[in-house]
Amino acid sequence: MGVVTAVNLLLALSATYLGVKEGWSFGNVLAALYFWGAVAYPYTRRSWPRRASEVARGLSLGVLLVALALIPYFYFREGLVGPQYLLLLFMAFPTAGYWSEATEVLLARLFRRRVLALGGAGERVEVSRPVEEAKDPPLEEVEARVKARVVGQDEAIGAVFRGLKRKAAGLTRPGKPFSALLLGPTGTGKTEFAKALAEATGRPLVRYDMNQYGQDHTVAGLVGSPPGYIGSEEPGKLYRDLVAHPRGVFLFDEMEKAHPRVFDPLIQLLDEGRFQELSRSLVVVAPEVILLFTSNLMAEEAFYGGGLGENLRERLVQKGLRPEWVNRLDVIAAFKPFSGEALERLAAKVVRDYVEGWARRAGVREARVDEGVVPLILGRVDTRFGARDLQRAVEELVADPLAEAYLRAGGKARRVEVLRRGSEVVVVLE
Repeated sequence: MGVVTAVNLLLALSATYLGVKEGWSFGNVLAALYFWGAVAYPYTRRSWPRRASEVARGLSLGVLLVALALIPYFYFREGLVGPQYLLLLFMAFPTAGYWSEATEVLLARLFRRRVLALGGAGERVEVSRPVEEAKDPPLEEVEARVKARVVGQDEAIGAVFRGLKRKAAGLTRPGKPFSALLLGPTGTGKTEFAKALAEATGRPLVRYDMNQYGQDHTVAGLVGSPPGYIGSEEPGKLYRDLVAHPRGVFLFDEMEKAHPRVFDPLIQLLDEGRFQELSRSLVVVAPEVILLFTSNLMAEEAFYGGGLGENLRERLVQKGLRPEWVNRLDVIAAFKPFSGEALERLAAKVVRDYVEGWARRAGVREARVDEGVVPLILGRVDTRFGARDLQRAVEELVADPLAEAYLRAGGKARRVEVLRRGSEVVVVLE
């Protein structure tokens, strides 16, 4: 029971006691009815079926507002006693909130929001704006683009796309969204894969850092607060994002750091494509969403043992993940530490992208990077940190001489060349 509900319950008991003690005049009857209605009102939005909840919400608001309008009239007509002054004072606080909700209910009836059938028979979701029909590009084309961007993880990427192809061919259960858990050490391309998939399919990427939802009091921000608790007036962030992006790529980063209460509502989303937030029991159905989860569990095994091996689901459960959540995942893909060849290709890509990206922003027409620069970069990389350490090494070796050369040239150049001379990187601007 939340603080607001507890206060309303205390006031309801006080109004009832006043009626018993002073007599059940019209004012006292309406005051007791009002406060008991305020106690019951939050639960009409949670525990009742959806259609009944909408009707109950409208009726409850009507009763509350009628009582609120009549109580002062009868109190002043019958003559106020001391406790009645206090009850009137407490009635004034929630008045604006009840009128606001009544206006929302009325507008929802007068101007019905568009309802889109996104799931199986009878499953519908209300959205605040139309969602255009959209189709992904051919999956073979998407897979090739993702593999070109995420270097050295063809096996893991192939596992995810085999699952996506089963979904596209209708070989999975109707209404169930695609989901995958991306395992592996930090810096192996898990987050980059999600970004590349969203970009290649033209879907929006919605990302959650699950480290922010590791404490009990932070869970409500994602899935909503139960009625009566602080913040229960607003639906959780996940509900709002699903309504806004029913075909998005949703990335839950470092899932092992999430509070256990986060998993409960996610299980239904994984299983049925249906998510019910806790504050107002609002339901969204989005079976076309793509759900990606990352985890660093077993990262040491992957790095020092050379791979994650088999029986991943059983071992993840042994590591503490809930079995009912793990077993609903369509794919578990292992992102392995980079081999020497893959790390070399990735280093060449990172330094090339870095220099070419700067050239575009600076208005430099031509950019070239000497292959000899790559070994110098690899010499400064700690392989335990993967691609993240590559970026740091590139910035240390290339950014400083590039900045000096560009500023010496007065911020003007039409060609840039990054060369190796001995153990140093040299930048030539023309």
